[in-house]
Amino acid sequence: MTMKVAERNLTIEEDENDDESRKSSQEDEKRKEIDLFASSPPFLTTPPTPTSSENNDDLHFSVQETTTTMHKPPSPKPASLHDSVPFDLVEEILMHLPGPLSSDLNHGPGPSPSPGSSFHHVILSPMPSPPPSPLLRSLTDYSLHSVVNTSSSTATYSHRVNPFGEGECLDFETDSCHGMLLVSTSDWDNLPILWNPTTGKFKTLPSLDDLSCYVQYGFGYDRFTDTYKVVAVSSSGRHDDPESYAEVHTLGTDSWRYVPDFPNAVPENSGVFVNGTFNWLVAWDVGMGSALNYVIASMDLRTETFQELLPPVGAAGDIVIYRSSFLCVLKGCLCLLCNVRVACDVWVMKEYGNDESWSKLFSVPYCHEDDGTDNSSAKYIKALWISDKDDEILLESSSKFVVHDHKNGTLKTTIVKRFLEVAQAYVETLISP
Repeated sequence: MTMKVAERNLTIEEDENDDESRKSSQEDEKRKEIDLFASSPPFLTTPPTPTSSENNDDLHFSVQETTTTMHKPPSPKPASLHDSVPFDLVEEILMHLPGPLSSDLNHGPGPSPSPGSSFHHVILSPMPSPPPSPLLRSLTDYSLHSVVNTSSSTATYSHRVNPFGEGECLDFETDSCHGMLLVSTSDWDNLPILWNPTTGKFKTLPSLDDLSCYVQYGFGYDRFTDTYKVVAVSSSGRHDDPESYAEVHTLGTDSWRYVPDFPNAVPENSGVFVNGTFNWLVAWDVGMGSALNYVIASMDLRTETFQELLPPVGAAGDIVIYRSSFLCVLKGCLCLLCNVRVACDVWVMKEYGNDESWSKLFSVPYCHEDDGTDNSSAKYIKALWISDKDDEILLESSSKFVVHDHKNGTLKTTIVKRFLEVAQAYVETLISP
């Protein structure tokens, strides 16, 4: 019995010690709470109010829910990437960004690129044939803003380094895609070359088997396979016997593949890349002294199959197409420039693949001014930019760049080309060919 009492007393003393230990621990936690509130930022609109507990005299802190509002402290402004990462490393990262992260002048539906953007450019090169004088064999680079808003006397430009040799004349084979251009030069055996004018890097593509043919290219990005593809359409160049066929080169391979079923017609322009397809304006002669027949040959870049699209139909039901017509892209839509006697009709296909969705935006008169140019040099060959409201458009002829303000009915020459220059628009990117 005495032993059990002793054991009980020992148990009671241990319980009392445990209670004191827990109480001491609780007091330590409360002191930490007090210190925390004292040192924390004022996130509370109503400060904590000390209250007495009915069960004990210990001091507690409580917050009134009806009057207390938690405010998130302002987030610090994120540091610039350049503040924490060396520029050369940033450049190396951007060089390997996938194609879809870049934009281009020939962009998808939505607002047009601002002409004030410093990333959009127009580059000019003398035509390879006939070779101009050495003084004119340089690449000139304008910002889109300069081409739209200035004149030849005030426009600023830079001389772009020619990686193929100073004085080499370039021929721009297609529109740009993700800042890269498909070019050729006679001193490089007219091989197709992918070139990024921003970085100066380029890649020579494999040679076609038959270099004697008349060739029109197309260059674009296949988002389904994450690859770039170049299409070459070869023909005899004769409308009465075109003998046309198509080949595809996938960037990263070393060969061309034959693609069947291209229409037996002569491609009038290089392939225009829009909505995952290449598009060529093609023509053929059915004989009997009739006029040329025109259609748009469209190739799906993913399936590598062809279909034919009809050109626009005029008010009288006639096919609106002429020999001096050109395909291009405006706001992600297929666009057709039809040069007629006194003006150029600008048509857009609002719903790609739907022949009935062709709509004429406006007719742009030719800009002769007092320079003595005739209709052949005044005709427009490409639309480079259109405003968000579709009231201003930048057009290129063989001799100049012209801005037409449809709302005010004005026509302004901005840049006059030098002798036999060809031009191409592109956007700055760091993607390597």
